[in-house]
Order: sequence, then structure tokens, then C-alpha cells
Amino acid sequence: MIANEVTRVAVSKSHLVDKELALSLKRDKKKRQRHGPSVRQLRMRVTRDDPLYLGLHKIKISGKELSTLPTSIFELTELQVLDLSPEREACLYYHLAKLPSEIGNLTNLTVLALDTNRLTEVPDALCQLHLLERLGLSNNFLSALPNDFHKLTNLRSFYCSNNRLVDFPQSVCHLQSLVFLDLSDNRIIHVPAGECWPPDGSTILPSYHLTFTLPMTNLPGVRYNM
Repeated sequence: MIANEVTRVAVSKSHLVDKELALSLKRDKKKRQRHGPSVRQLRMRVTRDDPLYLGLHKIKISGKELSTLPTSIFELTELQVLDLSPEREACLYYHLAKLPSEIGNLTNLTVLALDTNRLTEVPDALCQLHLLERLGLSNNFLSALPNDFHKLTNLRSFYCSNNRLVDFPQSVCHLQSLVFLDLSDNRIIHVPAGECWPPDGSTILPSYHLTFTLPMTNLPGVRYNM
């Protein structure tokens, strides 16, 4: 009788331990889902064999991870190419709504793709990426660029089509390395004379290749892709 009672107590305690262990594992799983993959897990996904960026440290974040961007991504300071653009078939369901200011930690980036998301603004910290050469922000909801955008002095290609820009961003006038600029399908209806195109007809712009779907045809020193 006593032996049976002891057995029942032991079994009960065993079940209790198993239940507590199961709850602990469940909490850990939820925590991992909330915070995303670890730095080590992300680092294992970094590639250097993309034919477009051969030899460069690249990672692409897509799918559900894009909607809840893992903060550990901003600890991969060796990254040179970061692709945060959703796959075409998934962009309706998974996209980036806000770019964290921690993007400024990735100072080795030369390529940053943020196209086809739901961004209404980009943080000033983006302008700390002084090695950036190619930036994709097309197909978002941007109405302005960061105040310090002119500090991206190595930027060569800037894709910002299909946004909500109303005024021509004067900051691009100071990007002396820029050779390709796409501002098509925005709400810009004219480019006012000013820093880029002074009234005397001169221009401080380098030889840009602008792509516009706007009636701007008499700007000095500008080539068009109609």
C-alpha cells in the first residue's frame, strides 16, 4: 500500500517535471521566434559566391523574417551586401515597414537593397554608410530623403523610382560619385533652378544618367533615357 502510494507520488512528480520542461521549451521557442536567429546562425547564411557580387559578404533576408527583421543582423559588421527586398510573389504578405537606425552599424556595406517594401522614411543613420555604392529604395512610400544624404560620397547608383517625392532632392547634387540616378514615377513635376541648375545655365552635377517619366527636357548637362 505504502509502496503504491510512493510510486504514485514519484509518477506525479515526474509528470510535473515533464510539464515544466515542456513549458520552458515552449517559452524558449517563443523567445527565439520573437528575437529571430542568433548572430551565429545568421553568419552561417552569409555567402561570398553570388555571381553579381563575387567575393563580397552578402546576406538576403526575406519571407517572414523581413516583417520582423532580426536585430542580430546589425551585428554582422562584415556585411558588404545586404538585400532586404522581398521576393516578388511574397511582397504582398511580407515586407519591411521600418528600417531600424541600427543600419548605421553596418559601415562596410557597399550595396543595400530596400526595394518594394512599405517604407515611409529612412533613418538618418543610413547616411553613416560612407562606403555605400549602390542603394535601392524603389517601390516604397518615401516623400523625402534623410537630411544627411549628401554624406554618401561613394554612392554611384541610386534607385528611388515609384515613391512619393514631390520635390527634386537637392542633396543628390552633392553626390560627386553618382553616375546613375532613377527618380522616375514620383510626383516631381519640375526641377527648380538652384543648387543643381543655377540660373546662369551651369551645373555642378557630374554626368548623370537620369531616368524620368516627366517633361524635363532642357536641363543642361543631363542625358535622358526616354
